[in-house]
Amino acid sequence: MYSASFLLALLDTLTQYCKRISVRHYAKYILCSLLIISMFGCQKTAVKTNHLSNQKVLDNIESNDKSLIENQHTLDSLFTITKSINPKSSQLIDIASKAYNLELYDQYFRYSKEINQIATKNNDSLLVAKSLWYIGDYYDYKMQLDSAYIYFDQAEQIYLNTKSYVDVAKMQQYKSIVLFREGLYNEAENKALEALEILERLPKDRLLYEINLNLGNILDLNQQPNEALLYYSEAIYILEDLYKNKLISTEEFLESKAHCYNNIGTLYHTQKSYLNSETYLSYGYNNLIDLNQQNELYTIILTNLGTLNISLNKLNIAEKLLNESLTISLEKNYKQSLTANNFRLGELALKKKDTIEAINYYKTAYQLSTKAKANNTILKSLKALSLTDKQEATKYISLYYAFNDSINKLQISKRNKFARIKYESEKLEKNIVNLKKENSQLLITSIIIVLIAIILLFIILYRNKIKKYTFLKQDQENKELIFKLLLEQEQLSQDVLTKERERISQELHDGIINSLFIVRLSLGNSKDNLPILHEIEKVQNQIRLISHDLKNHEFIQQGFSEIISKLVVQNSTNQQKFQLIISKNYKWDKVSYDDKINIYRILQEAIQNVIKHSHAKNCIISIFKTETSDRITITDDGIGFNYSKVRNSNGLKNINNRAKQLHASLEVNSTTQGTVIIINIPH
Repeated sequence: MYSASFLLALLDTLTQYCKRISVRHYAKYILCSLLIISMFGCQKTAVKTNHLSNQKVLDNIESNDKSLIENQHTLDSLFTITKSINPKSSQLIDIASKAYNLELYDQYFRYSKEINQIATKNNDSLLVAKSLWYIGDYYDYKMQLDSAYIYFDQAEQIYLNTKSYVDVAKMQQYKSIVLFREGLYNEAENKALEALEILERLPKDRLLYEINLNLGNILDLNQQPNEALLYYSEAIYILEDLYKNKLISTEEFLESKAHCYNNIGTLYHTQKSYLNSETYLSYGYNNLIDLNQQNELYTIILTNLGTLNISLNKLNIAEKLLNESLTISLEKNYKQSLTANNFRLGELALKKKDTIEAINYYKTAYQLSTKAKANNTILKSLKALSLTDKQEATKYISLYYAFNDSINKLQISKRNKFARIKYESEKLEKNIVNLKKENSQLLITSIIIVLIAIILLFIILYRNKIKKYTFLKQDQENKELIFKLLLEQEQLSQDVLTKERERISQELHDGIINSLFIVRLSLGNSKDNLPILHEIEKVQNQIRLISHDLKNHEFIQQGFSEIISKLVVQNSTNQQKFQLIISKNYKWDKVSYDDKINIYRILQEAIQNVIKHSHAKNCIISIFKTETSDRITITDDGIGFNYSKVRNSNGLKNINNRAKQLHASLEVNSTTQGTVIIINIPH
């Protein structure tokens, strides 16, 4: 939000301006002030709307019948508002462009300088380059060509760094035009060819046409007419291609083509190929007639047609054409055409033997060309005056040679200056390249150091991981060994116990039962001994049962079951209850030590998974025998899991590996209601 003092100052500025303009506009500017204040009051939401409304004002400036001063103040107001609300807006450039199009060159220069300052502050490289380009345009208009060249060169360097190659080509084209105007044709040609080389790698656009046209002009004035014609023809071909692909309008196509035809016609005139000259100049003339345009190009073509008719000795036609061109040029203040018209009218008057009129036209041409700094026309006017004005011939000859010498010296100076600018630019570019190279080397070195550090860190971490893995593996193997030893010890204990029980059973059967049998025989079958005999028989049967039980392995089988039961009991809590069910007919003595270890580890891993992940309240582990296999089933009522996503987790991997060692199949079924793991160990 903007301060009240700022808004009041802005309103006061507009009010002071209203006092200087007509009453008719006063109310309008007061209303404009109020609108501006309201826009500042809603700044956060009105930036886009403001841009659009400003654009409408900008678009309507030329169409409205406004005075020059009013246009100046309208643009100033728009520039101030846009700069205050959104200094990064591209509309600042649009406003500067509008000032240039309205020929408000001092405003255009001021805006461009301000945009340059804003862009530099905001580190906006492309906007900095554009502002430098615009400042170069201003100096080009002012004919301060060395300054224009410097700014175009600075803009080019930025565009080169930002890889904006089309704009690089534009700046090279503008530099070529500056060199061309300075009469440095070879340098201008080289610069234009550099631009052409860039554009040949890019899609065709109007700039390609302009460069070819520029090269034609350079080669024409550098006494290379055949090469010039090739570039003029190429320019026409490019125009036709652009028009065919609807990249330029009909108006732009016809006017640009007329420009080419004019230049070709002028070249043929210089070569005294008058028929070809007339053909092409007529093409250009007809193109502009079709457009119903009487712009400066139209007056130039009229002048060139008039000049051609002087050469053809068609003086009446020449006079008509030159006078028409002069009338339009005077009305619209076409300075270039006025200079050329007066010079050609001098030639026409001389052809008519009217020396006084010829001298007057040549003098006017000299004055206009001096003001416009048109060196070629100055020299031609002085030469014509020295040949026509016999009384002051010496004066004009002296002026001619003095001016020609000054031009030659200036060209040498300019050539040296532009060479120095080129050298400094190349030196700066080389420094930038070297700096980039150094930065690249530094970056590469830094990357290599970082990569080495990462590799070393990776090696250290990997070695630590290997050590940890080796330790865990060794620990696991040790635990396996201990568990196996425990099982073996348990088995040895069971074997000893079994042998001892078998011995006792044998002793009971062979010793005590036989002794009792002998006692029964000795007592005989007397009725008095029957109770005793019955008791002895009962004792025999009891001893026989004890002997049989001692030989039975059912009690021995309880060893591994107790180990598993202990594992289940240890992990059972109030929150998670584990239950173990082993079928009575399951015989552990037929299971090897290694298989027992694998079964124990599977159950251990499964129990840990239930505790850590399932959130189950109950888990039942059952071990029983089927016709084809021993089956282990682990069932819980937890939340389940997506088997396809976690099948490669460590827990399931371990269970699967253990199952493979048992040559068993593994089946996992999991839903949101719980999980069932089934392991079938074939007999």
